[in-house]
Amino acid sequence: MKILASDFDNTLYFHNSMKENDLKAIKKFQEKGNLFGICTGREINGIIEPSKEFDIQ
Repeated sequence: MKILASDFDNTLYFHNSMKENDLKAIKKFQEKGNLFGICTGREINGIIEPSKEFDIQ
């Protein structure tokens, strides 16, 4: 198993959106049994709310 973490603002999340290619790559990575996480200085709701529509788990 591998673990990958990404910054949120201006790395994964740009101008209230996430790039489709990034989302596909994350899902493919997770499907292989790997873990993905987000590293940020935001509070938890600052990640959950804006990412809901993009189905990041």
